[in-house]
Amino acid sequence: MLPVLEFLWDDPEVTPRDPALTSEEELPRQRYFAGVGHLVMRDGWKPDSTWIEFDCGPYFSKHQHLDQNQFTIYHGGYLAIDSGADYTDTESPHYLNYFRRTVAHNSMLVYDPAEKFFWSDNVLPAANDGGQRMDSSRYWNTIRSPEDWNRTRDVWDLGSMLVVDHVPGQYHYAMGDASNAYAREKLQRFHARNPLPTGT
Repeated sequence: MLPVLEFLWDDPEVTPRDPALTSEEELPRQRYFAGVGHLVMRDGWKPDSTWIEFDCGPYFSKHQHLDQNQFTIYHGGYLAIDSGADYTDTESPHYLNYFRRTVAHNSMLVYDPAEKFFWSDNVLPAANDGGQRMDSSRYWNTIRSPEDWNRTRDVWDLGSMLVVDHVPGQYHYAMGDASNAYAREKLQRFHARNPLPTGT
């Protein structure tokens, strides 16, 4: 597979440049990927710069995790991590109970001892981590049509960015709504804010 990527992306005519010496207009310090609800913010492009990723968007496929309103922070190393790593076989105990679950991410856990978690149409029971609902997990593939989206909207429409704001040289700010990601019996609203002073 690597030779294919080299064929597609390798361009010997490109001259490398230090991103820390490139102007703000060429390399912005904030990028919002609206389709999936991922926001990346940074205070610069130097080796000691801080960056934050903040996620809140729809659940489109099995490859996504149950991690709406989660964040990752990096400054000289990971300070707040997405610990859902070490991918194992689908439906292994690690995969089912930790890897893709809310407990492995920096998001809110709301424990209800009566809540039941299952994988694959209520076939395999899963641990109660107090996290986001797993009913979206029963859909193994991406949505196939607008009709599918509308028919299963309660399953897919789990999060959205309410605010994404950036004033260069002053701040980055975002607010996500992940209220639909949790069982209504235990949580009515979950808005998370992620401010980052720019500093430079």
